[in-house]
Amino acid sequence: MDLGLRVAVPRPRPIVQGATVSVCRRTAFRKAFFAPWHPMVRELWLYSLADAARVTGAAVHMATLMPTHLHTDVTPREANLPKFTNALHSSLGKGIRKLLELDGFDVPRDIFDGRQPHHLYLLDAGAQISQFIYDYVNPTAAGLVTHPSHMPGQVIDFGLWGSEGLVIPRPSILDRRRPSELCLRLEPSPRVMEAFDGDIETAVFHHRKLARVAIREVRAVHGRPALGAEKLKRLNPYDEPRSSPEPRGGRVPTYRLGASGMVRRKVAETVRLELQGFAEGHEKSRRARRAGDLSAPFPYGTYAMRVSHDAPLDAPLDGAILIKPGPLFGYPSDLSSDEERERLRVQLLSEVSDAFGAEASEIAEDEQMHFASPRDRQRPTDEDEQRPDPVVQNLSQPRGYAKVQPRRVVTRRRRRRRRRRRRRNSDPPRD
Repeated sequence: MDLGLRVAVPRPRPIVQGATVSVCRRTAFRKAFFAPWHPMVRELWLYSLADAARVTGAAVHMATLMPTHLHTDVTPREANLPKFTNALHSSLGKGIRKLLELDGFDVPRDIFDGRQPHHLYLLDAGAQISQFIYDYVNPTAAGLVTHPSHMPGQVIDFGLWGSEGLVIPRPSILDRRRPSELCLRLEPSPRVMEAFDGDIETAVFHHRKLARVAIREVRAVHGRPALGAEKLKRLNPYDEPRSSPEPRGGRVPTYRLGASGMVRRKVAETVRLELQGFAEGHEKSRRARRAGDLSAPFPYGTYAMRVSHDAPLDAPLDGAILIKPGPLFGYPSDLSSDEERERLRVQLLSEVSDAFGAEASEIAEDEQMHFASPRDRQRPTDEDEQRPDPVVQNLSQPRGYAKVQPRRVVTRRRRRRRRRRRRRNSDPPRD
């Protein structure tokens, strides 16, 4: 019986094998749940990242943990990127919630906000190199530390490419049935390996060199000194950055091509039509399946219907740019001459360097993350006169206040930590 109800169906996202993707996910209410307020926060992140890579076989290229969000650059060897992100975010979210509970904080229902992870498809070597460096220097661009290596705890660096990896012991609050330790290995993406003829040492050298250029450029446009590692450790997990939140409702980029800018005019229209055709084909097949036609194939790149319902898929379209299998690991470059490869490599590195020089001020402005110190919180400012009164809210209650914006939400500790007392036996005292 048709009740005339309309159900909102989320826009399908193409998932293909070998596509290098930059995944970003943010915390609920911009809370600093991932700040180093506890040493185990970073251990939970590294262990969850290593476990997700182990379970799915995905190749991790770069990852950065910020106080309010995390970046992960990954290439799935199979068409199972949602499985990787679900494993990573689920393990990390459960661990942070458990850590908050043990430390006496109110435990939110969700660590992450209600949005799905943002996927940015990196289509060529220029986009991948630029994004890897952007994610690596993000702590410096946000004004947290003067150099990414100054972040408290273990920092993921390009030097881990091709190494034996990091051995991550299981945090004590996680399930004991999980592996006691895991090895987190990082490697360059197939496009980067192709650009450097498979020479990992050369790739590491140039990535570090470009990272130094990017750090110098973003530090030059900062108007205040970095927060510093010690102040980062003193952040409360319910602190929020005083910088403006990212605007919502605008267009979110889906792919990146080249080092400078997010799109190129030559392929922008092709990719737009490709994504539009994928969405229309997916909706057409979904309606046919609801009508009883189980043989209707879905477009290539469909994930949920393939995994959950074993639905058939079409073959990749000829000439596709985004929705096609990516290059596999270990394949040599198709270029014929050494001179041509060297010329393109120099051009590529120059393009990445020029892009950071031209966009440094924009990057620093977008990523600026200013947390007020205790002294700053007590000092009145002109902005405080315009801000509404704070609302103390227990996050385990329904979030009706979230519909009224803007509001200030201040969450307090639920209880004070108590020292455990030793249990005494009932034996009489000795003489």
